[in-house]
Parts: sequence; C-alpha cells; structure tokens
Amino acid sequence: MFATLLYIELDASNGKLTISNAGHLPPIVKKTDGSLVKLAAAGGAPLGMMAGMKYGQETAKLERGDTAILYTDGIVEAMNAKEELYGFERFEAVLKQSAAHPASLKDAIIGDVNRYTGLSPQHDDMTLVCFGAVR
Repeated sequence: MFATLLYIELDASNGKLTISNAGHLPPIVKKTDGSLVKLAAAGGAPLGMMAGMKYGQETAKLERGDTAILYTDGIVEAMNAKEELYGFERFEAVLKQSAAHPASLKDAIIGDVNRYTGLSPQHDDMTLVCFGAVR
C-alpha cells in the first residue's frame, strides 16, 4: 500500500545532516544543553500514496555532544494493558530526563517503553536509532 521513509546523509567531517522525509515521524536532536529540536524534515506523503510526489530536503547540523533520535510510530503508539498509548509527551519527557549520549538515550527509551507496556502484546514494529556527533 505505502511506506514511510526517512533518508539522511551525514557528513561526519562537519556534522551536516541532509534529510528528506516521506511521511515518517520527524527526527529529534537532543542538544548538549538538554533542549530538544524537532527537525521538520521537508518532505511529503508516504511513498506510494501520491503519484509524482516531489520530496524536498532540509539540512541540520549536529554539534559535538548532540544526539539525533530516529524512531518509528511503534514507539509512541506502544500500548499498556489498558490499551493506552505511550505517547509523544512521555517519549519527549524521557528524552529530556536522560543523558545525551546515544547509548544512554537508547537504553532509557527502550526501558521506559518496556515498563509502560509490561507484558502487553506488541501492536506495531518498533525501530529506534540514536547517533551523535563526536568530532
């Protein structure tokens, strides 16, 4: 039917990200000061929904110590036993409260989602990628 796609090129020499988005959730960058920046990720509808769709690009820069967080809707739409969604607010709260290191963020997100869902069955795929600038 359709698929979302987030395409990112990273120039590791200067931290420049070039992003195109086809209906995917926007990446979030956790800055060294703890603030969160949601990248608009210029783009459009998911692939396969509209013939001839044109997709834009945007650029962003990762500074030393920043971490980029890429995630699928399965993370924020995870459900507990009462079928209540994990949600963006809880997701962003974990991002704000956790250390900015990519591995620390990954562990904090996965741990919090698992605590929230408990033994509830998983309803959707969950993909999470965290990476940072070390130059």
